[in-house]
Amino acid sequence: MKTVKVFNTHATASKGKIMHVDVLITEQNTDLALNYARQWLQSISGVDSSLTSKKWVFCHSD
Repeated sequence: MKTVKVFNTHATASKGKIMHVDVLITEQNTDLALNYARQWLQSISGVDSSLTSKKWVFCHSD
């Protein structure tokens, strides 16, 4: 069984709503997690993808 790495951050939606974002991937790669988050945020609401790796936090592995 593979270990999952959990990254999280917060993003601000266009109406000022703050969203908590978790990304679960199988490798510890902050850039990959950031890319997935940007794609997902764009797909659900067109949220400005101003996320940066400085805002990302590696949480834990499961």
